[in-house]
Amino acid sequence: MAKSLRCEALHGDISQTQREKTLAGFRNNNFNVLVATDVASRGLDIPNVDLVSSGLLHFLFEIVALYCSVIS
Repeated sequence: MAKSLRCEALHGDISQTQREKTLAGFRNNNFNVLVATDVASRGLDIPNVDLVSSGLLHFLFEIVALYCSVIS
């Protein structure tokens, strides 16, 4: 059975208000994948995160961010 990926992006080109809404949505399980740039390097306190990856290639973020914008 396929699992649906609902995703949002968190990056420096969005307003602080939108970043806070995105984080709240992730904490509330409105989506299950959060792709973030180094804007998240300050640390995020979010319980029950299964995977955190750092140092992925930049184009991977671009691909996932594009995917998120297309399906939203």
